[in-house]
Amino acid sequence: MLMRPSCLIALITIACSSPSPSSESDRERLVLQALVYGLDSLAAREEGTVRPCVGLDTGRTTVDPSPGIIAELRKRDSRVLTRTECQSIFQNIDVVHDTILIAVDFDSIATSPPRIGLRTWRSGLWGGGHLCLVRQSKHGWQLGECKMVWIS
Repeated sequence: MLMRPSCLIALITIACSSPSPSSESDRERLVLQALVYGLDSLAAREEGTVRPCVGLDTGRTTVDPSPGIIAELRKRDSRVLTRTECQSIFQNIDVVHDTILIAVDFDSIATSPPRIGLRTWRSGLWGGGHLCLVRQSKHGWQLGECKMVWIS
């Protein structure tokens, strides 16, 4: 099946114009909002008994957020550690410990409506995943409602 050039150009334009954070600062703002949500809402159910580790999911790996994000998070909770600082703790998946991982995933940002994922994991006990809607306003990208989509 052959497409007319005008249809092909229209499809490419639509595909490439899907909303997503256009700048690094927009992305950083969303990461910070999502991690704050994770710290306040998800890790809070552990009643302050866990050490929170934070990261960004990128494909099959988790990397550390920027130093600026870590500094902001540590203003809220001085116990926040980066994924790298927690790496030795997470070596054995079956061991129960006092650390929870909160990781942000941008894989779904190009969907309609745009969303980002938020994963929490406490070794040996539980894990859960949330999808959070994001919207663009005159003040930049904002985190919207988050819903649980999986739990283990």
